[in-house]
Amino acid sequence: MSVNLNEDTVRNPQDTDVRGVLETLQGNILQAHGRDYAVYLFLQFTEEVSRVREVLSSYLPRIVTSAAKQFDDARKFASSKVDGGLFATFFLSAAGYRYLGFTNAQLKALLPEPSGGQGFRSNFIEGMKAHASELRDPDPKDERLEAGYKEEIHALLLLAHDDQSWVKQAERSSRDALAGIARVVVAEDGYAPRDENLQAYEHFGFADGISQPVFLQKDADASRPAAWNPVEPLSLVLVEDGAAPVAGVYGSFFVFRKLEQDVRGFAERTAELAKTLRVSPEQVGAKAVGRFRDGTPLAVAQASGTGAVNDFVYGATTACPMHAHIRKANPRGDFAPTIGFTEEVAERSHRIVRRGIPYGDRPKKPFQPQSIAEMPTAGVGILFGCYQASIANQFAFIQSRWLNRVDFPQDRVGIDPITGSQQAGSANDWGAAPDRHEVRENFGQFVTFKGGEFFFAPSIPFLGVLAPVSR
Repeated sequence: MSVNLNEDTVRNPQDTDVRGVLETLQGNILQAHGRDYAVYLFLQFTEEVSRVREVLSSYLPRIVTSAAKQFDDARKFASSKVDGGLFATFFLSAAGYRYLGFTNAQLKALLPEPSGGQGFRSNFIEGMKAHASELRDPDPKDERLEAGYKEEIHALLLLAHDDQSWVKQAERSSRDALAGIARVVVAEDGYAPRDENLQAYEHFGFADGISQPVFLQKDADASRPAAWNPVEPLSLVLVEDGAAPVAGVYGSFFVFRKLEQDVRGFAERTAELAKTLRVSPEQVGAKAVGRFRDGTPLAVAQASGTGAVNDFVYGATTACPMHAHIRKANPRGDFAPTIGFTEEVAERSHRIVRRGIPYGDRPKKPFQPQSIAEMPTAGVGILFGCYQASIANQFAFIQSRWLNRVDFPQDRVGIDPITGSQQAGSANDWGAAPDRHEVRENFGQFVTFKGGEFFFAPSIPFLGVLAPVSR
């Protein structure tokens, strides 16, 4: 049963029409799966097409978690603490669709992707490697990229659970089930470190997952916005799955990027700038991220303690630097004439739904006190993922036009110091030193792209056929 995706209103998951959508939609798109452990299996198909379809169409419907089940499991957990158990979702790259018999012409017709405009080319059909230059990623053959990501990737199976032993058991079962038709070219383990309040943290030590688009009633009730309304229309993230055997079912484009973090380098750089500015390293980190480690936004308070607040806008405030990561990635009304925005709805149309999880082991968790010498320089980072209705108009727009631009949201702002691709001559304004001179310096590159791909999360009805069909 279809719904009007363009209505700018929160949806009640128990309404009949919404429930019909959720039952055929994979989970993790409208709400995060919420599990602490995850395994990502990147697959390359190896057998004859009919055999691949036969195995996948038999196995996937049995393990993939629908958005309806995810919502029901969340309600049970909230009321009685009953664990939702294993979560699974499945993605196909354009190369994977082509392996299954789809042509590029069919993909353009069945999974249309709105253009990002202004010369953007990034799209699902061509894949991430084809757009390395636009995104300022390393060349696909660059030695900095991990070997598995240089190969052709056809599919991704994501498994998650709150018990690590369960998710590893599910990984073994899935490897066994798919061994005859595919090989695993990359396997990634994710883990979400949480403090005593269950707040998740990324490896630089900042509270994570705070600002997200809201689509469903439960999430909207929890946020109760006054200044900033997080509710977005379903069209931000859902597109009709034209490859499915029935109409009125949906999927979403998914971007995956493995981002390695040099935690020690980040800490050393914040300490260095802190000496120049004669402020604390925590203040410098907040100027780079836009939030203090506990999630307090600089736009709300000039010291930590408020916590993970999302209900704010920047307005005329200069407290949060224009270059801060969260301001560049979600400007909240900082319209820029060079980008062509005339109203907030245009800016909001570029938002993404983030679904990442940290990876890598370290002796102490990111939020625990530790010396710089104890911090890792490699081997840890983020398994970044995001859903959207158009890769060109959302992820690629944000990365190319906002994070990597020196003039967004204002001239001479500089490139995003966290996930922007740094370049010679780019500098950020860090404020005035005690002698009153302006400190404009390049922060440095402490996040390294290791590989990734563009995917589509098909509807559940499609997973039962996995072949071109005519309706």
